[in-house]
Amino acid sequence: MKIRKQIFGKIIAGIVLLLLAAMATLVLKSILMARNPEYALPIVRVECNGEGLPAENQMLESYSWQFLTIVKTGQLHAADAWQNIPAAWEPPNAPLSVGFSFPASSLKISRTDVDGFTFNEVGGELRTPHIPGEYTYRIEASWGTNKSLLYYFKVRIPE
Repeated sequence: MKIRKQIFGKIIAGIVLLLLAAMATLVLKSILMARNPEYALPIVRVECNGEGLPAENQMLESYSWQFLTIVKTGQLHAADAWQNIPAAWEPPNAPLSVGFSFPASSLKISRTDVDGFTFNEVGGELRTPHIPGEYTYRIEASWGTNKSLLYYFKVRIPE
């Protein structure tokens, strides 16, 4: 009977130590990620016609991300910096897709009109416009409470 109690006690102690190690790892990881939050954010992949859009045609403007109890926010570019993104030349009416390294809980995609300044939400299937011009897309994504980012990309439709 005494041996069973010792074995049971060792098993319980092992489980407790394992849980403590897991919690310490989670806290340490969260603290380290909060130091450089840009590296911990989801990776965005924008594709047109199945090919990735070049990085120079995309921009992460801002984010807000919670690491356990630490909320980090960052404004990486000025609020109107999206106007200076170079546009990728893409064909008219081509399929676009936006994906993340882990799925967002909410996603809102808007696109500028031909005037280039007014954003309107894009509904239905995501495609490049059929009218020639330069268009900026705004992606507002969130992953629950205190986890969101604002992202832009730009395309040019030739005449």
